[in-house]
Amino acid sequence: GAGVLAGATMNSNDLLEDEQMKARNMVVSVDDDVRGDYTMLGCPIKLSDQDDTVTRAPRYGEHNEEVLTNILGCTPEEVEQMREQGVIV
Repeated sequence: GAGVLAGATMNSNDLLEDEQMKARNMVVSVDDDVRGDYTMLGCPIKLSDQDDTVTRAPRYGEHNEEVLTNILGCTPEEVEQMREQGVIV
């Protein structure tokens, strides 16, 4: 032989259709009530006691109230005032 190491390569479309990738939950379908269902890559790290469920990305401003009240200590009234002033959505 020529002494050259070689192997098959896959493009992103090949990877999304690969049965082994699907079997390892590396390619998953995500349910999104706005975008509809779509395919994306799963979590590459698999631990026996860890949930590796993939969910949709958060919407713009989706967690504003939670962050402002639970983490930053704002009151619900302050959050509403920020919303009314257009500071947050």
